[in-house]
Amino acid sequence: MSQPALFLSHGSPGIALMPGDPTPRFLGHLARSLSVPDAVVVFSAHWRSEHPLISAADPQPIIHDFRGFDPRLYAMTYEPPGHPDLAREIAVRLTMVDKNILLDSHRGLDHGAWIPLMLMYPEATIPVVQVSIQPGMSPAYHYDLGAALSSLKQKNILIIGSGGITHNLHEALFDDYDAMPPQWVSDFSEWMKKRLEAGDKEAVLDYRESGPSARANHPTEEHILPLFVAMGAGGGGKGRRLHTGAMYATVMTDAYEFTPAR
Repeated sequence: MSQPALFLSHGSPGIALMPGDPTPRFLGHLARSLSVPDAVVVFSAHWRSEHPLISAADPQPIIHDFRGFDPRLYAMTYEPPGHPDLAREIAVRLTMVDKNILLDSHRGLDHGAWIPLMLMYPEATIPVVQVSIQPGMSPAYHYDLGAALSSLKQKNILIIGSGGITHNLHEALFDDYDAMPPQWVSDFSEWMKKRLEAGDKEAVLDYRESGPSARANHPTEEHILPLFVAMGAGGGGKGRRLHTGAMYATVMTDAYEFTPAR
């Protein structure tokens, strides 16, 4: 049994309290449309390091790494098992890209990991391994990280990049959750859809120069880097957009599935 590679725009932590919202509803449906994985590997925009770090904790506690949200979020728990053996295998595979790999046996899951996973797999029975991203490194580097793990999918391991297809919080309208995205946001989302669905790897990896208003949509790159991991893990094929949505005008919640080229 095999799995796809996914890119999920995780949006605001508050979606965990909004079961009727399109994005958490999509995540629940998505999990039911996939075969149940034996483990999940997730790269989150909210764990950043100079070189890859891999969570080997078992179980995996969660981190409430956000401020100013509904108090109910801070009372939430989600503690799936870890998978130290898989963490070690990931470490070996990633040395093909970066020789400086470390296991972390203490850190738990940040909200970029546990919020979508809790909505997808609320029973918390599937083992999870989280891997950090490297904001100082290129999209191509992150693509190669994903490619190094691609064959894990054939072992029924689901690989997820969790970030945001757009992520400009400086221009976000936090007093209007349902605000329509401005043109410069929707143009970037649609450009990315066309390029991913065409399998235009070079344009996507060069998004900062090729994409419309790329720097406005990503003043910093950490939320888009997991996309390139998912692309590489998908096996070099085309992406298929599974969901699109928006919150606060500038935070798009697009999700993609990547499968190998045929």
